[in-house]
Amino acid sequence: MLAQPCLSDTQEVFFPSEVWGKEAVSERDKNMVALYERWFGEQLRAMEERPLSNLEAPVAARNTVRLLFLPTFTPASMVKLEYGEDTGPTYAFKRLSGAGGYEPGELVSEVVGDVPAADLQPVLALVDAINPWADTTVSRIDPPEKFCADGTQIVFEFRSETAYKVVSRHECELDQDSSIRQLVHEFDELAAGMLFGLEGFE
Repeated sequence: MLAQPCLSDTQEVFFPSEVWGKEAVSERDKNMVALYERWFGEQLRAMEERPLSNLEAPVAARNTVRLLFLPTFTPASMVKLEYGEDTGPTYAFKRLSGAGGYEPGELVSEVVGDVPAADLQPVLALVDAINPWADTTVSRIDPPEKFCADGTQIVFEFRSETAYKVVSRHECELDQDSSIRQLVHEFDELAAGMLFGLEGFE
């Protein structure tokens, strides 16, 4: 993957170093934190998204799950689910014009809609299975179990009123029965199949 240009001092931080699951002490860890902020953050910035990691910032609903879908050579996409006790579940879909592994390009597609309650239940079951709040959920500063080159990078962000967690994987790291892989498919369903429109995902 090509590194994105350095961030300016005025840009909001999407992924503070502490969200990756352990303190970034070594130079390798610090470099990975910087890479993730440039790579993932620039794509979300181009989508006109705001950081979810700042728990002091207001959010539209009690709970938010945001999926950033980053194929190497084709445009990045995002599906965001928002739900809570006092608001009906909604989704937002966005797609850029660039390439997920390189420059983001510009926002070219945006769709929002309501999520039927029946469609929300399998999503919540998978979130429970992933259990993003557990200390055993590896965010991704640790070296992956497999070496993965080209393909799709998955970045899930989980935000509640009081907590935030990010879990990132390359598609080659995910077993076919992985709850994270299944959740990607559920998010494609939420977005009426638009997520996989330009890039297949088994």
